[in-house]
Amino acid sequence: MSSPGRRTIALFAHATGLCKETWRPVYAQLEVDTLAFDFKGHGAQGADPIALGETWDTFSVADVLRAAALAPPGARLVGVGHSFGGAALLKAELAAPGTFAALVLCEPILLGEDVDPLADPRANMAARAAKRVASWPTATDAVCYLRSRPMFAGWDEE
Repeated sequence: MSSPGRRTIALFAHATGLCKETWRPVYAQLEVDTLAFDFKGHGAQGADPIALGETWDTFSVADVLRAAALAPPGARLVGVGHSFGGAALLKAELAAPGTFAALVLCEPILLGEDVDPLADPRANMAARAAKRVASWPTATDAVCYLRSRPMFAGWDEE
């Protein structure tokens, strides 16, 4: 994955409702430098409110480009994203061509330009995500709840 003389950095973008730490077991196995960030409304950015009139496209692309700007000049940046994160990486590359040397996209959610993911019934995944539990009293409560969900039942403790 490395180019001679150029430092490769993998930039990880998480899915809706998750946080940058979900990528930790993946990037811990890599032999390249890594960056991970939280989208607005997620993880460390959870308290950062989404402004009236702001769309997922505007804040997600801005979040990706802010994170990409943290890479040292001349680095070969490879974007790795799942679901919403994958779509945001692709949209950021379209908005600022050349930001990434390569993209690895896992199940990117790509909707037509005429679809507002927060309002359009064709994008019901956003409505379901908005109904997710946002916080728990303790970390143990969070683990118990998530383990009860099929998607997280088999996740590694890490």
